[in-house]
Amino acid sequence: MTTVSDLMTPDPVVTTADTPLARVMSVFDRRRFRHLPVVDDRGVLVGVLSQRDVVKAAYGVTVITDAVQMTATVGDVMSKRLTTASPGADAMAVARHMLQEKHGCLPVVDDDGKVVGIMTEADFVRAWMRAEP
Repeated sequence: MTTVSDLMTPDPVVTTADTPLARVMSVFDRRRFRHLPVVDDRGVLVGVLSQRDVVKAAYGVTVITDAVQMTATVGDVMSKRLTTASPGADAMAVARHMLQEKHGCLPVVDDDGKVVGIMTEADFVRAWMRAEP
C-alpha cells in the first residue's frame, strides 16, 4: 500500500492567520503555490488558504486596492472547515476523497495536529509520472 507519506510534499511552507494577505499573495505568485496551510504559534493547523479563498474574498471588488491589501490578513479569508490526512493513510483512498470532494489539497498532520506535509493534485501527478515506463 502506498501511503500519504510516500507521496506528500514534506515540511510545506506555512503561514499564520495574522500574516498580511498581500505578503501571501506574493508567495503564491513567486513560489507558484495555490494552497498554504495556516498554523498557530505551536505549528498546529488552524486553516488553509487557497488562491480561491483570495478570489472569493475579492468577489464583487473590481480592484483589490492597496488599502485592502494592507489591512486584510490570512485569517480574514482562510478556510476553517478542515479536512486532513494522516501520514500513514492509504494514498489511493485520499486521492478518491480529494476527487470526490473537489479538494485541491489536504494538509497532512501528525497526532498532535501539527502540519508535517501537504498532499496536492501535483503530488499525485508526480507519482503517476514516476510509475510510467
